[in-house]
Amino acid sequence: MNHEDELQEFIGPPIISREIEHRDRKRTFYFRELGTNESEAFLETILPKREKNGKAIPGALPPKHANARIIAKIVCKENGDPLFTEEEAGKVPTKLAIALRDASLHINGLTEEAKEEAKNE
Repeated sequence: MNHEDELQEFIGPPIISREIEHRDRKRTFYFRELGTNESEAFLETILPKREKNGKAIPGALPPKHANARIIAKIVCKENGDPLFTEEEAGKVPTKLAIALRDASLHINGLTEEAKEEAKNE
């Protein structure tokens, strides 16, 4: 086994499943784990605008449809194909959309909780 194969075995598959509950029912959803460069570029499209020095602008809101962008980018079919277009993701009921968004961000290490977990591993 070469170095790349060993690394890929360690990293695991780029598709991660999570059970999501909605209206007292559970369903397994699949989520893409983004690579570092893809993740950083994607963050630019969903975070509120910042000042040139990187500081948050007080009262700045995330771009319009940020939740739909997150869901369309990360939630996928078992084979990795997108489950939703951005337009379809925008029609997902709000409570379910929030659960999918939160799982998507957590899986990709983009929440404070996920960052803390990574530090403690």
